[in-house]
Amino acid sequence: MNNTIQCEIQDRIEGEWLIIITVFGSITAIVSTLGNVVVISAFINTKKLHKPCNVMLTNIAVSDVMLCVVGFAVFIAPEYFRQIYCNDTFTQARFGILYFVLNLSKSSLVITSIERLIGIQWPFRYHSFMTFRISILLSAAAWVFTVIRAVHASLRFPQEVNASRIIEVIVNVLEICVTVACNSRVYVISRWHLNQDRLYGIRTQDSKSQAVVKISLVYLVSWSLPLVLWTVDLITGNVKHLRQISMLPPLLGTLANVYIYSFRMKDYREAIKQLLPKSCRRSSWTNTPGGIYNIF
Repeated sequence: MNNTIQCEIQDRIEGEWLIIITVFGSITAIVSTLGNVVVISAFINTKKLHKPCNVMLTNIAVSDVMLCVVGFAVFIAPEYFRQIYCNDTFTQARFGILYFVLNLSKSSLVITSIERLIGIQWPFRYHSFMTFRISILLSAAAWVFTVIRAVHASLRFPQEVNASRIIEVIVNVLEICVTVACNSRVYVISRWHLNQDRLYGIRTQDSKSQAVVKISLVYLVSWSLPLVLWTVDLITGNVKHLRQISMLPPLLGTLANVYIYSFRMKDYREAIKQLLPKSCRRSSWTNTPGGIYNIF
């Protein structure tokens, strides 16, 4: 009887909340998935994009697809099949999957930010060791690290869920600090490069490093609300409805990334253009301000 009651009183999304989150989240997830799949396809099919930094940027796009397809589905589907909440194995697996997809993008972004800092601060050292294979291994390291965190958290669920949340808040704060520190330095150096371009009459374009800074800014903004909600919930346990919408800001962040890839990065933009049918290609796509200044 107690198990049945516990199943019934767990946090659920009900009424208008369920409709709003389902409709809004589904539209966002579908559009973002299509956009990120195009970005991934452009990378796979365009040889000139096969560079270390692009591997990591594409890895972020893959993690965004995971969040939209797997994460949102696992998040919302049980609300329509509530009897599976009473299955302890499913509940534990669901917690681990959500933990994984929600943290994969952040872990990937941290590694990408460090890579950009090394590339722009110490370019000669960067060229001496950063290869296509190493960039793949670093991207894989983000996946392994996130899987370990997710498995550890799911094994402690639900008995030690608060302990997992405490660890999660600490790790998230550390990731944010590293990302902010790296990208602050990257921004200063890359802006100096662009100012030098202006002095010598070179056409100004957004550098790849600037694109990483923009992606990082999107993530920081989109993840600020969930992090605050998780922290408040950990302390008070009284933000039920707000906690239920914490999935939406990261979903919106994946949409912003599609825009950055497609319109603010020249090499990706040109590669995506080649994937489109000729009837869909427009001169305005080519003439969109921005692009990449390929320092590396």
